[in-house]
Amino acid sequence: MKIQDFAIVAFAALLAGCASNPPAPKPSELMAGVKRVAFVHHGSGPLRHVVRGVDGKTFWAGAGGVNFVPGSSAPADVRAAGEANLIAVFGGLIALQGIEQDPELYSRTLRGVVGARPVTSEIADAVFPALAASWGTSFQPGTVTHVPADVPLATQAGVYSGPPVDADLVVAYSLDVMLMTEKFGAGSLFKAMATLGMGDREVMPILQSSLTAFKRDDKGVLRQAWKLPCPIHGMGYFSNPAEVKWSALVANPAAGTPLMDHAIPVAIDQCKKAIAENGG
Repeated sequence: MKIQDFAIVAFAALLAGCASNPPAPKPSELMAGVKRVAFVHHGSGPLRHVVRGVDGKTFWAGAGGVNFVPGSSAPADVRAAGEANLIAVFGGLIALQGIEQDPELYSRTLRGVVGARPVTSEIADAVFPALAASWGTSFQPGTVTHVPADVPLATQAGVYSGPPVDADLVVAYSLDVMLMTEKFGAGSLFKAMATLGMGDREVMPILQSSLTAFKRDDKGVLRQAWKLPCPIHGMGYFSNPAEVKWSALVANPAAGTPLMDHAIPVAIDQCKKAIAENGG
């Protein structure tokens, strides 16, 4: 496994750790007393973007990359850290020549890659039937409730905070993170070293998502009772047949459509595997 692979595995472990939860109840326990189940989409696309190793700035920003909420600029402190590292190691000239100064670059580019595509519903509506079947219930796509991305799905206490629903159990899908990173391939590390991290490179998106269930308690409050991250694992996540360079995405974000065409089915497959192993 190459160094880049270790970095993504570490990133995946970090996400999984952030989403860790106590042992979940069995489906039979979760469905006990449930007469109505509601399904929810949280947002229409990724709730968070992370850009890592796609250019000089994100290459030197560290393993965590540049992390931001869609629609916002890359955090100023991360930009400054990346610039400081470059100045310290390679001098001000390389920093000035190799770092993109447009603070909206990453947010604008990744928003353009997703575009108007309803990625959340595209994945969720393929995953919900598998979850419903494993729990002995049914899923009707036309009855899905939508929670806007800027509305928290739950309070700090784990109470469902989306629109009112007439159900005993609410199951929500969230596309938590879209990571745009350098595409793994032979020679990519050597090229990065040869160009001091400044060279143009092929990129690929990695989608990290989760399922959350809220069950109505004896006081009528919908509280979180179950959560299932869809973990990043398998070589399907670490490869993408589309060949698109970061510079091409910056010039025309729609060029990322083939990248998403591969990443979305992989994300669906990962969630279905997680359901089969842990949710059903």
